[in-house]
Amino acid sequence: MKILLVDDDRNIQKMYSGFLKDEGFEVYQALNAEASIQILRRKPVDLVLLDIKMPDVDGFFMRKIIHSINPKIKVIVASVYPVVEQKKRIAHADDYFDKSQGTELLLKTIAMTLQKSSSLPRERVL
Repeated sequence: MKILLVDDDRNIQKMYSGFLKDEGFEVYQALNAEASIQILRRKPVDLVLLDIKMPDVDGFFMRKIIHSINPKIKVIVASVYPVVEQKKRIAHADDYFDKSQGTELLLKTIAMTLQKSSSLPRERVL
């Protein structure tokens, strides 16, 4: 499974990328909307982990761009904002994740989101 990390925080990029690669995911990284769009147009992506607050295009508009490029790509909003606030800022994401909740919950959130869109047995998704 291929995941695109869209986050302007290089420390988050490094931490999540390493963790997800260790879990068997292929990971692409983008620090901004322009880089995200280039990746989405060139690479097959199954899921996007999307930050809300970014310098050029925020997560609200980026989710719309992702959907316009490929409506089948799953989007998990991953932010420091509480999940309730995330849902207010970006409606219609496939799921939401508060970065303070740790990587174990992030992995579960990713697995559940991918499972919803896949006919693969759960073991294959993880």
